[in-house]
Amino acid sequence: MATAEFVGARIEVVRSACPSLVGIVGVCVVERRGVVYIACEESGRVRGVGKGVCVFRVEVGGREEEGGEGGERGRRVFEVHGRRFLVRAGERGGKKFKGRGMLEL
Repeated sequence: MATAEFVGARIEVVRSACPSLVGIVGVCVVERRGVVYIACEESGRVRGVGKGVCVFRVEVGGREEEGGEGGERGRRVFEVHGRRFLVRAGERGGKKFKGRGMLEL
């Protein structure tokens, strides 16, 4: 996940220092250095969420068109600490990541 591209993935804000951001669910439309723009499923708006203050749940892989059990086989869910990804998506591919302890929000 360290070098993954989040654009097009389903993202949910699980924890945040700002309580109003918790629970935002949608598809990542644009990812910048410090902000992820999410197209919300409920309101239909695009919301900017700061990476540094949030923990995201990211769903990747699998396709819904296959339906049933077959569509769930390739689907993976990860929790990503935004503070670790304060880098543009294009620069993340060549960056070396160091193992560090867990971060608290």
